[in-house]
Amino acid sequence: KGPSRRLVGIKPEGRTPVRQGTEICAGNGQIIGKVTSGSFGPTSGGPISMGYVANVYSDTGTSVILRVRNQELTGTVVELPFVPHNYKR
Repeated sequence: KGPSRRLVGIKPEGRTPVRQGTEICAGNGQIIGKVTSGSFGPTSGGPISMGYVANVYSDTGTSVILRVRNQELTGTVVELPFVPHNYKR
C-alpha cells in the first residue's frame, strides 16, 4: 500500500518565509500536512520549504495553502532538490 504521506518541496508565493510547524492545507481548508523546515533559498531567489503531505496532494504543481501567523499564503508543490545537481561523476 505504501506510506500515507510524502516529503515534498514547497515554493511559497511572495517573499514571506514559511517555517517549521506551519499547517499545509488543501484548497477547501482541510489540513493535509505540516512544514518540517523552511527558510530563504538564495539560489532559488525566494523562500523554500519542505513538509509532509498526504499522498493525494504530493504531485508536482499541486496548489496548497500555508497558514502563517493567521494569514493564508498560496504555494506550489515542487520537486526536490530545489536546485538540480550540476556536477559530473
